[in-house]
Order: sequence, then C-alpha cells, then structure tokens
Amino acid sequence: MTFLRRYLPAAVVASLALGAAEPPVRWVVPSGFDPKRPALGLPALPGVSHEVIYAPVPSRAAIESGGDGRYESALHGTYNHHTRAVRFGDKVIVYWTNHSDDENGPGQRIVARWGILDAAQGRIDWGDPAARTVELASAPVPVHRRVPLEATGFDRRYVRGDLRVIEGRLRFDGGFMLNQGWTDDPRFRMRAGEPVPEERFRAVPDADEAHARERIYRYDMFWTLGPTFRQLWEFTGGALVPASALHLQTDPPASLALTATQRLALPALLPPYGKAPKVAEAAPALRALLERVPPAEAARPHYAPGTSPLAADGRNALAHRAEFRRRDGTWVILRDNLARRGHYYAAAARAGEAYPPAVVTNLYGDVMPAAGELPDGRVWVLGNSIGRFDFFLTLSDDGTTFDRSWHVLHINEPWREGFAKPPRGGPQYPHVLTIGNALWVFYSIGKERIGVTRIPFSSLAPAAAVAP
Repeated sequence: MTFLRRYLPAAVVASLALGAAEPPVRWVVPSGFDPKRPALGLPALPGVSHEVIYAPVPSRAAIESGGDGRYESALHGTYNHHTRAVRFGDKVIVYWTNHSDDENGPGQRIVARWGILDAAQGRIDWGDPAARTVELASAPVPVHRRVPLEATGFDRRYVRGDLRVIEGRLRFDGGFMLNQGWTDDPRFRMRAGEPVPEERFRAVPDADEAHARERIYRYDMFWTLGPTFRQLWEFTGGALVPASALHLQTDPPASLALTATQRLALPALLPPYGKAPKVAEAAPALRALLERVPPAEAARPHYAPGTSPLAADGRNALAHRAEFRRRDGTWVILRDNLARRGHYYAAAARAGEAYPPAVVTNLYGDVMPAAGELPDGRVWVLGNSIGRFDFFLTLSDDGTTFDRSWHVLHINEPWREGFAKPPRGGPQYPHVLTIGNALWVFYSIGKERIGVTRIPFSSLAPAAAVAP
C-alpha cells in the first residue's frame, strides 16, 4: 500500500484497505515519478517526433469584437480543441472544433487539415496550410463570444460531428448543440431536448437576490438539438471538397421547451443549414449513402441508461473515456472524474455486458486519456498531467499491470484569452491512430494549436522497455 498512500487521497487508500473493489488497472509507480518534477520524473520515450500542423490567425469574427459574425477563413479562430482524425487511403484528415475565441461558443464550427502519407507510411506531408485546411461544418449562427455566460438576446447554437468512412466514401455526420440557461442540479446540465423541471431552471444564473448570495444556479446548461445533418466529401484536383449538398434529416425546430412554461425561440439557421434539402429527398443512390449505418465495431460493453457518470466511491462525475481490450477479450474503460482530479478510474466488462461503476486506480492523470492495443497484444495508455502540460505513456503485457512508463511531451506556453481556455497550457485531448509501424497522436495544444506526435513501435519494443 506504500505507493497508494503516496499518490492517492487518504479516503481512497482506506476504502481499498477495507476490501473495496480492486481496480482492474494497477500502475507500477516508477521510482522517480513526481508530478512536480520536470517530465514528471519519468525517462524520455526515445524515437518520438512532434509537429504543429495548425497555428491559427486571431479572428475578429465575433460581434462583440466588432466583426460581422462570419469567420475570415478556415485559418482564423484561436480556440481549437476536441481533435479527431481519420485515415482515408493515403490521406490523413485531422478535424476539430474551432471558434474565434471560446470553447463551445455561439457559431463554433468544425475545421479540418489533411496530409498525404508517404509510401513507407512513416511520414505525413501536410502541405500548404492555406490549401489543405478546410471548413467541414460552417457556423450555424452568427459568431458571438460565449462570455458573459448570462448574456441573452442572441442564438447560442454551435455544431458538433464526426467524419466517417462509409463504404469507401467520406461522410460528415453532424448536429447542433445549444448553451442556454442555468440549473442548480448538475444532473440537468446536459439535456437531449426534454424540458427541465421548473424549479431546477433559471434563464440567467441566480436571478433573484437570495440565490445570488448563495450561488445556487451556477451550472450552465447544454442542449442537444435536432436536426442531424450529413454530407459527403471527396478529394478532387488535390483538394478536399464537398461531394454532395448538405442534407438535413428533418426541418430545424422553431423553438425549444426549456421548462413546461418557458420556450426559447430558435431563429432560422444560416446557410447551408436553414434551407438545406432533406435526406429523404435525395436521389436513391445518394440517399442510401447518407442513411447507411456505420459498420459496427467489434462488440463492446455498454453503460446501462443513467449509469455512465457513476463511480464506485460515490463521486459520480465521470467524464471522457478510453477503452482497450485485453488478450483474454475483456474490455477495460478508463475515465477521469471531474469531482476528483488526479487519478483515472476504471471498470472492466465482457462484450455485451454493462460496465459497473468505475473504481479509482492509482494511475495518475488528468482529463481525457487515450488507450489501445499494439499489434502484439500489449496495451498502452497515454495520460495527461494535471494542468495538461505533459503526455506520458505506460505499457502493460496483460492489460492489468502497467509496469513501464515514459514521458512523451511537455509544453507550457501562454495562449490568447478565451472562455475555458487557460492562459497557459500544453498537449491535451489526444486521439490516436495506428498507421504503419507507429502510433500517431493528434491533439490540441493549449486549446489553440493542433499538434501531431509519432511514436514508433520500435520505441516500445520489449527490449527497449525501462523498468520502474
């Protein structure tokens, strides 16, 4: 229990000593590990390379900044985050959320940058940023600042979505989110369109004097709205361009029921969304592609309704997730807990089963880990340091005991001001693809730039492993 006493909260150590559920992941803490030391006190992982593929131009698109609510180009906007990537033949497309200044700000859009793999799949040529950076999903409403959070009188919708490969074609599947209203109960913070109980909602935070003193209604709310939309993309003439019009599933709603008595009017969306054709109106061949359900992944465990945020210790604020599969077929999910920062939680289950509430582990880390398997069946976890200044990687032969660890990347630089965008930060929210003989890590840097790190398998070979 020595390493537990050193790195875990006392209450957690006590619960484990009393026989609480053993976590499905155990980290063998390296002897030099110290979150306060440079590189976390870990040895450097050899052979890795790093590259910045997107360094944006500051934008004045927001109305509050004197703009007209429209982005100047795909290269503008200093909030960039939620990085994802997809491989398409010899192309790699990285995409992310982009706003002039703020996280999930009104008019947030999706931007992509693409590159070409060389024949050995060891290098990606990203080319000219101006030629290879495109807007995958435009702003659905005029761009505004998200702050002040209680500001009203303008449309606060923004887009979300994923780029997929469907039957050899690229398809963007998107939808709309809305940041609107305040609640005193975090259970009602994320809504799928259903009204909130009257007593749990305020149009502005702490609207009356008593609540202003107590700061009760302090959780801003996020609503998932219809309709969803889909669009095909393709590479033509050395450019990534739309291969179809954007199609909506249904007409956009004219209003949203916030509570049983309060409704929010929703103005017409900007082009191309406002009057986009419906999927049902598309020609048969196009409609079939737009409606095709993505190929099912290997059967995985799931969460029973309402159980995703649950933790075995009662700190029920689990968020984000990374999954890997052990050699015996067991799936393990890693979560961060917004109510207890500093260590990842984990749960294990078989395909088709429901994950139980996750148990806190001794694996150090901040939000949004990544995880997966190497071709030889070993399991890796890529973690983030507190404050999001460092990536570190830990490796396991059996998916249970992680006994080799390295430092991967440190960045601590100042960034432009924005809501939910700290003034200093580093690499965060990794998304990993296996390409050729390496792991390719795509991530945001300080929620402003987009970076890529390549980790060759040779750096993780058993002979190269470093014991704690």
